[in-house]
Amino acid sequence: MLNYLVLSGGIICGQLITLGVRHSLVLLLTCLALLIISIWAGYRHSIIKIINLMLIALVAIGYSNLRLETRKNNLIHQPITQLTVNGYLKSPVTATALGNQAIIAITDGELKSQNILLNYPESYTIDAGENYLFTVNLRPLNTSNNPDAFDYQQYLITQNIIANAKLVALPFKLQPNYGFYSQVTKVRVYLVNYLSQVLQQQKYAGFFIALVTGYQGLIPSEQWDTFRKTGITHIVSISGLHVTLATSIFIYLINLLLNQLPPRKTPRQIMVAWSAVFFATLYSFLAGFSIPTQRSLYMIIIAAYLLTSRRYIPLTYQLVISLALVLLIDPFAIYSIGFWFSYLLIAAIFITIATQLPNASKLATWLRLQIIITICGIPLSLYYFSSASLISPIANLWAIPVIGNLFTPAVLIASASHIAWLIIFVGKLLDLALIPIEYLAHIPLYWQVKPNLASVLLCYLGLILFTLPLPWRGKNIVALLLILNIVFSTRVNHELIATRAQIHAFSNPNAGFALITSKNTHLLVLNHNTPDDISKAFINSVLPYLNAQRITKLDYVLSNQDESELQTTITQQGIHIIATTIESSSYVDGVEISLMRQESSFALLVKTHDELNYLGNCFAPRNNETINNVFILMPQRKCSWILTGTYNNLIINYNYQQQREIDSLTNNLHLNSKNLYLLLNGSSVNIFSK
Repeated sequence: MLNYLVLSGGIICGQLITLGVRHSLVLLLTCLALLIISIWAGYRHSIIKIINLMLIALVAIGYSNLRLETRKNNLIHQPITQLTVNGYLKSPVTATALGNQAIIAITDGELKSQNILLNYPESYTIDAGENYLFTVNLRPLNTSNNPDAFDYQQYLITQNIIANAKLVALPFKLQPNYGFYSQVTKVRVYLVNYLSQVLQQQKYAGFFIALVTGYQGLIPSEQWDTFRKTGITHIVSISGLHVTLATSIFIYLINLLLNQLPPRKTPRQIMVAWSAVFFATLYSFLAGFSIPTQRSLYMIIIAAYLLTSRRYIPLTYQLVISLALVLLIDPFAIYSIGFWFSYLLIAAIFITIATQLPNASKLATWLRLQIIITICGIPLSLYYFSSASLISPIANLWAIPVIGNLFTPAVLIASASHIAWLIIFVGKLLDLALIPIEYLAHIPLYWQVKPNLASVLLCYLGLILFTLPLPWRGKNIVALLLILNIVFSTRVNHELIATRAQIHAFSNPNAGFALITSKNTHLLVLNHNTPDDISKAFINSVLPYLNAQRITKLDYVLSNQDESELQTTITQQGIHIIATTIESSSYVDGVEISLMRQESSFALLVKTHDELNYLGNCFAPRNNETINNVFILMPQRKCSWILTGTYNNLIINYNYQQQREIDSLTNNLHLNSKNLYLLLNGSSVNIFSK
């Protein structure tokens, strides 16, 4: 077990350091050769064992970093126009505000075996299971991400996506693709489309489809908010529970079949076990092969092997082996939130079951499990989302047995039957089963400033210390202090001093927001075309960040239009607004702020000690100073003046109504910006202006 833990730790460390391809390869081959020689020599001395562990760690670091550097080298770093590639659909198509979006696997040329994220008009059709000739413009994956939540760019890299792509011509269908991944995608897309058509009148149709196929693109944002507030997002994903339940149904059917057949020489248990492995493998790929699904699949394979070889190892050992397998096959799994939640919570469950009293009641064990799962999930939730659901134990007492254990098999059986009325009936029952979850979602989340990684690790150290039966005096007090450090020891983004500012831009299809933070002042800038849903845009984009950073006061709220409705919404959220106007030229904490207006257009210049920042809707500034950072909150004018300067950062809120103008600007060869960030819906970017 220790070898597997060291191997896993080395792979994780290899993703966090940079050695370069050459140095990684030398480290990998050298340490691997030394490790083989050491094992072949067969020395049993304790020092040799320690050296072997060190060699395993170094081999893992070299291997992991080599994979990382190779993938980075495959990324597209410069725009490429009018590129023709062959490829096939590798994911279900997702409808976005900008059209359709899907992952395309390239099958030939220099980019063979790589994936691109293709954006194309809704009027075009791309069928799964077919090879196409695509003409695309490629753009580097220099997308923005929310530093206090989800890193979208890192997610794309882990999916082996090397570039964003825009389709510039009608795709030409070549011939059918009978490859494994292509056919799996074809079945998956068929199921998604069929269930969407049958369940179009059901409220939680997207949730139903996610339980079957793992495709979550049809779940509305309001429902995601409900699941997040109640802490049941793990139910939505195809997790170990889903794979285990589906495999259990298959095992039951296989046993019924074997009862009708004459006895075989091969023991029935072995036949059933490896049949289950075959089914679990197919279902895992059909469900998108997520990290929790991989963990369950590998543990089923390990269990089948142990049964065949008549061996036994504890569940925690099997979990550690599956951890090593996941990381060996995909070292980039560590960037997945599901990886950490899956292994941490399953380890907590296994340890709890292993340490429970023999005569403990099932109800007491179940309640204890819910409390432990909630406590173990809070530090990770605070680290990734700056929030945690304190109501999740109660919500999961209903969600896991009813939705997870009862409805998941029902949903799978109904979908496999292809009987429309049965699918609709189960869908209606699922809508009713989620009513208690909707009521619990009215209880707000706990928000706090995002803790740093050290605080999270100390918190888990405290949890481990608290559960260990050690006869140390004051052990529980020390453990409690370590656990509580995550609440009182929080991360501050920057130590802002006079003449410095932090600008945090948020994207939304209806409006562009930017929060300017100086030493003692918060200034919110808003730009939009129409007042429709502006309050909703604020709640979805800016409010979570304000809550996470414990910001309860906005000194200025500036907009290109009158925003009395938004001001009311901000006040209702417990945030006090000091002023809604500012002088055309002002100094705030040593930061010079200049405001220029013309009807609904405006430009805000923020001058710190060393940099000048522009925020606006492409309204040209009336000065000749060099601008370092440009924030286009909502393009409403031609931005041709941007082509005349050189910038450190150009940040644009990618609005679908101005898609053509934005693409024309970003693809212009005269554009000179070190970093280009296109803010897609739900993302943000943070710039510290010196």
